[in-house]
Amino acid sequence: MKQWHKVLVSLVAVAALAACGGGGDDEGTAGTDTGTGTGTGTGTGTAAAADKYVGTWVLACSAFNATESEKETLVVTKAGDTSLNVAFALTSYANTTCAGAGTVQNFTGTATIDSQTSVTYQGNAETFDRITANIAGEGTLKWLGTVRANGTQMVIDFEDNGVDSAVMYPTNPNEGESVYTKQ
Repeated sequence: MKQWHKVLVSLVAVAALAACGGGGDDEGTAGTDTGTGTGTGTGTGTAAAADKYVGTWVLACSAFNATESEKETLVVTKAGDTSLNVAFALTSYANTTCAGAGTVQNFTGTATIDSQTSVTYQGNAETFDRITANIAGEGTLKWLGTVRANGTQMVIDFEDNGVDSAVMYPTNPNEGESVYTKQ
């Protein structure tokens, strides 16, 4: 399977992650602003969960076989407190170094944070979001995702053992994950 499908899935997952808030339990739901609207404009309000995920995310060059490589750019915009719009550009190259002119494929979609779950990632207990993404031409996909490193790194896991799914979230973010850097 081409890496672009994984990239597309990652794009949607990233969008979904942008909609999620921090913390939560295994069966928790995405955070919402429960403020009363009586603030004085002094910066004491609660930001929407999606706000910190808005921006441009880049996945570095990745060789996925002996003759081809890809790199990805994901642009996430806020659609609501827990929902995102995503636009993904996947550039494929006929070499393993992403050198020269590549072929660009563009994908768009939406993502929603459904809940959160605790997982072990790189030996540490972390909270990941369960995300449902809808990508044009790809359909509905389930992912795990989180933003770490002070908001500069996004981790998306869109498959278990090479299998993506429209009905079940991945369970092991230590295999097959994509790590994006915020620009």
